[in-house]
Amino acid sequence: MHNIELLHAADARKQVEAGLYEKAQKQLNKAAETINAAVKLGQWYITLDCHLEPSVKKTLETKGYKVSSGSDRNEFYTTISWALVV
Repeated sequence: MHNIELLHAADARKQVEAGLYEKAQKQLNKAAETINAAVKLGQWYITLDCHLEPSVKKTLETKGYKVSSGSDRNEFYTTISWALVV
């Protein structure tokens, strides 16, 4: 039998939080790159093939974007739009 080192709960939490932060940063960077490219093409929205972390969604909404998520046959997607709705 192999001895497996068990992390302390505080260390486990720190590792999970660091991983979530890194994932959120990658998602936000991807969204920004995709939005900027779409704007240059005269588009009013983008769709990403993922479900955004709550912190990313909140950041985008704080900047005035409309963010909606859904799924199609177990594939998650997120639509981000910046068109004015009248």
